[in-house]
Amino acid sequence: MIRQLSGPVLLLAVLSTLAVELGAPRFWDWATLGALIVFLLLVWPRTRRSGRAFIWLCLGLSTYALWSGAVSPGDLRGAIHRVGFICALFTAFGMLREAAATSGVVRRCGLFLSRRKPGWRYLALNLGGQLFGIILNFGVIPLLGAMVTEGTREADTPEKDADRAKRAAVKRLRMIQAVNRGFSTTLSWSPLTVSQAVILTALPGMTWEEEVPWLLILAAAFTLVGWTLDRIARARFKVGPPLPATGEEEEDGSWALVLPILALVIGLMGLGLGLSRILEARLVVSVMLMIPLVAAGWLFTQSRTDLGLGGALAETGHRLGLHVRDTFPAYHHELAIVGSAAFLGVIVSAFIPVDRIVDLLTHLNMPAWVPLAIVPWLALLGGQLGMSPVLSVTLLAAAMPAPEVLGLPATVMAVAYAGGWCLVAASSPFTASVLISSSIAHSKVIRITPLDFGLRYNGAFVLVCGLLLSAYVAFLARTMT
Repeated sequence: MIRQLSGPVLLLAVLSTLAVELGAPRFWDWATLGALIVFLLLVWPRTRRSGRAFIWLCLGLSTYALWSGAVSPGDLRGAIHRVGFICALFTAFGMLREAAATSGVVRRCGLFLSRRKPGWRYLALNLGGQLFGIILNFGVIPLLGAMVTEGTREADTPEKDADRAKRAAVKRLRMIQAVNRGFSTTLSWSPLTVSQAVILTALPGMTWEEEVPWLLILAAAFTLVGWTLDRIARARFKVGPPLPATGEEEEDGSWALVLPILALVIGLMGLGLGLSRILEARLVVSVMLMIPLVAAGWLFTQSRTDLGLGGALAETGHRLGLHVRDTFPAYHHELAIVGSAAFLGVIVSAFIPVDRIVDLLTHLNMPAWVPLAIVPWLALLGGQLGMSPVLSVTLLAAAMPAPEVLGLPATVMAVAYAGGWCLVAASSPFTASVLISSSIAHSKVIRITPLDFGLRYNGAFVLVCGLLLSAYVAFLARTMT
């Protein structure tokens, strides 16, 4: 009974957060805090040690910051609001995943992408990872990963045919690399990600519409780099040409199978954009408000034919109710880690002497773009040391002077932060994307740990893209000022 209460309590925290986003009095942030405290108490017995450690750190550091005067109650309320916003993002994505999990359209599209010919496979899976990542977040990796594993079963039976097993293992690794890099690239530009929520919060006045053209150029460049590296991967792994097709290499169908998913994403973004104009709210908030309706409609269409109108409505309500009751509590560990990192970023930033950093940059007399070009590399270093990109990017953004102080457009800073976040997600062995990807890519032929996947197999991609990102930041800084 107690566990069943945690889902509705988390929903209350989400609703109070969205109410503030839509103009409700800021004291509702304290209602968010109360709901989050109750939620944490209810799920505490099931929360892992790492999550508990982060929560205790938040409590201790915020207490000290208030006592020392480093933060005000208003600053604390802002940190609480950010945690509530993270909760809202997670729960919204979860509703879309609930509908996608039983969607035949999603499965057919995923199978089609995973069974492309070698020349198209990387681009298909990478772009599929970006497209599905918008609606599924990192859930796209296990979704497409299951199909990749199914199509490379020989990698787990090397005793039957060692040569075929090696080919299958290399194929599996390259396919998961494509999905992983696609999802990581999504984090650089999609408005429905934690990365964009943090970046836009760190750059007040900046809108997604202003930054997205430059971020899409960066995403295209990362995709091209990944495809080029994949083209030479066969020589590096020392495998020969692919074996003749067995009949399972190509899934029947055409690229038209992608259109329903593409239409869903475009429709969701269009509805969110229209609602943001009506409510004068941020785009991501408007999209989150639309997601429950879109998810409900998606669930309804799946059962309409078999159950009829009344049965489909009842089934949709039942599944959404179960989702709130049973699935919301399952987010406790992710929310403890990601939410705490967002909270800590706000609190720790209060202790960063920004004025001294400005004086140092002035004394060094370096071009304004140089510290921004270094930001992605600092984020990468933090990722290898166990810092989540939420924490590292928040701290780096807090340490950097405001755009007007540097004399640079906020767009340039957004590109540096977003690109760095993407590369951390592709390389840090502590991120969910690398942990999941390495477990899927692992086989009896090629044993892969998270460290192997992040640094050994994605290392060249991260290095080249990091250099490209620094050059892109320098280019934008010089041409936009």
